[in-house]
Amino acid sequence: MSEKILVLESDSSIYTLLENALRAKGFDILDIKEPAEALRRIQSERPALALIDIRLPKTLNGFEICRMITNVERLATEVLLISSTSVEEAERLKAYESGAIGFYETPLGLRTLADDISAFLSKPEPYLPLVSLAGALNVSAAPKVVVIDDDEDQLKAVAMNLQEQAFVPHIARSARRGIMLVHKLKPSAVILDVGLPDFSGVFALKALKSHTRTHPIPVYMWTGSEREGQELTSLNRGADEYLIKGAHDVSALPLRIKRRLGLS
Repeated sequence: MSEKILVLESDSSIYTLLENALRAKGFDILDIKEPAEALRRIQSERPALALIDIRLPKTLNGFEICRMITNVERLATEVLLISSTSVEEAERLKAYESGAIGFYETPLGLRTLADDISAFLSKPEPYLPLVSLAGALNVSAAPKVVVIDDDEDQLKAVAMNLQEQAFVPHIARSARRGIMLVHKLKPSAVILDVGLPDFSGVFALKALKSHTRTHPIPVYMWTGSEREGQELTSLNRGADEYLIKGAHDVSALPLRIKRRLGLS
């Protein structure tokens, strides 16, 4: 059975683009016209995801509707907020503070949005580069760590070291997809690069720490950037540690996480 996605978008041309992109991925679309109808349709139809425009012509805006949906504990529907125009960082962050698991600017990001939704609603597979150890790891019981980095060599090196220390690594190559993966998996820890192709790692950190579900998860900034003030900003925003690639051995990462979790 196809997953249902509810779409609340006031611009008919954007709605059509969204509908076509999502139907091409095999999703069923629930179209609603009135903001006040969103909660009722979610309660009756139980979609896996709701895409909601932050700027709606009626009384309620997308942030308010998102809070209404996410405040109902028994609902399993996740919310992505969208905007047809570019917005400032503060408004992007407001999306996560409102309970959304992601924020996308359309229509330029439609293909990325559809791909990210498809990945989110699929079963997440661990990244286990050490084939010889894969059979020895209890994937369902071992602690999970999400690694967010767009450098393939770094992803492999970090994942190998995590696997050697009996962690189950899951990877994401962008901030948006990484944040969504953290929401889905609720891992024991997150390893987060600063230089990512969509949002900065510092913004991703802010997004994770602004959401009640992901706020308690330890985040380790793992970066090649030594930009002045970035370490202090990260630590002030809730990062557990700020580690420079090259200055710190990658093998130290899982050991630091073990100590933090009381596993060593």
